[in-house]
Amino acid sequence: MLLIKHDKSFHNLYVLIVLLLLMKLAPGFISGVKGATFGCIERERQALLKFKEGLIDDSGFLSTWGSEEEKRDCCKWRGVGCNTSTSHVTHLDLSGFNLSQTTDWLQVPNRLPRLHELLLRHCSLSIIGSPSLSLVNSSKSLAIVDFSDNQLTSSIFYWLANFGNSLVDLDLSHNHLQGSIPDAFKNMTSLRTLNLSSNQLQGDLSSFGQMCSLNKLYISENNLTGELSQLFGCVENSLEILQLDGNQLYGSLPDITRFTFMRELNLSWNQLNGSLPERFSQRSELVLLYLNDNQLTGSLTDVAMLSSLRELGSVTID
Repeated sequence: MLLIKHDKSFHNLYVLIVLLLLMKLAPGFISGVKGATFGCIERERQALLKFKEGLIDDSGFLSTWGSEEEKRDCCKWRGVGCNTSTSHVTHLDLSGFNLSQTTDWLQVPNRLPRLHELLLRHCSLSIIGSPSLSLVNSSKSLAIVDFSDNQLTSSIFYWLANFGNSLVDLDLSHNHLQGSIPDAFKNMTSLRTLNLSSNQLQGDLSSFGQMCSLNKLYISENNLTGELSQLFGCVENSLEILQLDGNQLYGSLPDITRFTFMRELNLSWNQLNGSLPERFSQRSELVLLYLNDNQLTGSLTDVAMLSSLRELGSVTID
């Protein structure tokens, strides 16, 4: 026993064995030691590299993505963010990168099971046909999605339905969405911000009335019809910002005091008519109000007397 205790070569062998075990059990550990506070998970690094194989990167946008030793930590790659405790990839932002040549970009959340935020603005995204059931994500961690300024059609709604219980912030503005507002939004119980502006959506607002967590709703510049009162529901107790300008909404302006926390309201460029509600001036929380380019009648004083108002559109009232 004494010989073993003082045998330096045995001690070095013991240390070597321990290091080999660490490399086998935690492959991300070694990459994290080399100049990084943490290293990414190997299977997620491989998933990102596999995704890159199908891309054309003439501009070097993804030059930091690689299998070289100095690039082993994918948490340091451009557009990638990781949880510092678990090392899982939680953030992916490829906004501005041309993804028009890839067909499997919808599979990204499948390969990154802890992905929380997916930002693909202005990426020339499109979908050919309807997303298949194979795109269903086993994880329910995806909360923030920005697919704005692309060429997506309404078939993207089939894919988004898989994240109904996790999505918090969804931006699909400036795409090619057409047809009626899908019922899938009724099941997005966690959604707080929804932006569908600058599309060709049709139908009325009834799909949003039961979205009880929704704080901000942007559907400007579409082809929506119907009356504003169709929005009434539990959303009255959560909605703070409502932008519906540039649609074809008609009918009279309902009692907006029912929206308890409404701060910004833009109903300009619609076909609203009739007089302002008597209780309109009691909406003391309003900071921004646009009612211009409708056929409303009533006293401008009723609008201007709102004590909290900081911005008032060019209101045309008979």
